Amino acid sequence: ELLKLRAVAELLTGDACGDAAFAARAQAQKSESQAALAAKQMELQLLSTLREMRDEQLRDLRRIASERQRCVTFAQGKKESDSPEHVMALRAKAVQLEATVERQRSSLQELTAEAQRRTNAQGQVHQASLTSRANPAVSGPM
Repeated sequence: ELLKLRAVAELLTGDACGDAAFAARAQAQKSESQAALAAKQMELQLLSTLREMRDEQLRDLRRIASERQRCVTFAQGKKESDSPEHVMALRAKAVQLEATVERQRSSLQELTAEAQRRTNAQGQVHQASLTSRANPAVSGPM
């Protein structure tokens, strides 16, 4: 590297001539172009990284905006549901539902009682059938 720099200095000051000076000048230009190419590649890599960061920030901003929109929508909906009219309507609906549940409960209890009566009656018939088979004289003349 030092030799290259000396050759460039000699070329610039005019102390050297010939092929050695030309070769040094060509080598210096080659080194300069390689350094410029490496710098451009690093610049492209930096720009690519910046673009990726920007895209990520845009995704984050969209996500935040969407979350805020949901919060605003929820808050607006909550204000409507807090109105006295809405509360009264919900209370009336609750009373209706409780009455329906009570009617269904009563109906279910009646059905359960009827099923129990039928089960008991069936058991008695079955028991009588078993008893009559065991004692043919009790069941009457044949």
